[in-house]
Amino acid sequence: GALECTFCTCKLTYLDVSNNGIANTGAKALGKMLASNTSLLELDLGWNHICEHGSVAVFMGMCDNEALTTLHFGWNRVGEQGGIALGKMLDQNKTISRIDLPNCGILNSACAPIAAGLKENTALTCIKLQWNPLGEGCMLILDALVTSPAKPLFSLDNCSFNAIADGNKSAVDPRNVTQNYKFDLSREREREALQPLLELALKECGQCWRNERINSKRFHFPEEGIWVVPDAGILEFDFVDFESDYEEQNEMGNDDFRSFLQQVGRIISSDGRLEIIKQACFSYCFSAEQVINTVSSLPREKEKEEAIVLFFSKMRQRVHFMPMVLLRCTKRADIVNLQRRLGPAK
Repeated sequence: GALECTFCTCKLTYLDVSNNGIANTGAKALGKMLASNTSLLELDLGWNHICEHGSVAVFMGMCDNEALTTLHFGWNRVGEQGGIALGKMLDQNKTISRIDLPNCGILNSACAPIAAGLKENTALTCIKLQWNPLGEGCMLILDALVTSPAKPLFSLDNCSFNAIADGNKSAVDPRNVTQNYKFDLSREREREALQPLLELALKECGQCWRNERINSKRFHFPEEGIWVVPDAGILEFDFVDFESDYEEQNEMGNDDFRSFLQQVGRIISSDGRLEIIKQACFSYCFSAEQVINTVSSLPREKEKEEAIVLFFSKMRQRVHFMPMVLLRCTKRADIVNLQRRLGPAK
């Protein structure tokens, strides 16, 4: 009660009460304060043992707040109900411009309301959501962030969705099948997802499968005959689509490409940047110069490698321009690795 009354009457603009163990009781008092306070601009509540109900109180209090611009809330528990309250706050609050929520236990079930709030928010400039188990719901949030009218910077690293390491590597999309795949052969759903790639491999005598491994042990898809799929084990390989003709697809226009590059540049996380590129490759082909500009904008060498793999089947006149793309965008050691993964640009 004293905490609530003190903050209602004070004129502080910055308050750091991080790592003070205020827990749910303190969070509920702060939530009431935030509903009426008109002076506080930045609040740090990180590392305070706040659980789901306390998170709800803070976010609901922020719904009517017209002053706070920055909230640090990392390493508390948000969970499902807190995530729902967060979505409502993002929808209603008109002043919050930065919110940090690393490692807050935000669940997949809370992603839809958070995404809905992000789509309506016009003030947010930065949101950090790394180390939350968002799972498949990460895609809902990613879509909301890249289409948000506020166009915030954001981070989705380590959210149980990893486009570089794990990602959704058992998902096969016929719009662009060139990528690295990983299947758990003990799961019926993943064995079914593998079938289109098996059929293409049989048609092309195994040439489209590269660097095949089961449980990290190398093997080669047979050039003749049928490969009997084991009923267990982790299958990993690079699939390279040499045959599909995407030339009839529209090349991304200059205005759309500038907008696409801006979207890539706004994303803090590697996973998010690669997912945007992947989605773009479903709908468009790209000129060599567009590929070079995009890949060159990426900060990490591993990102550049994965981006080139995604662009491989969607680049106009690939045979002619791929050597130039490799020379201008990658280091010599990475060129060797890409050639191992993709083979000749034929």
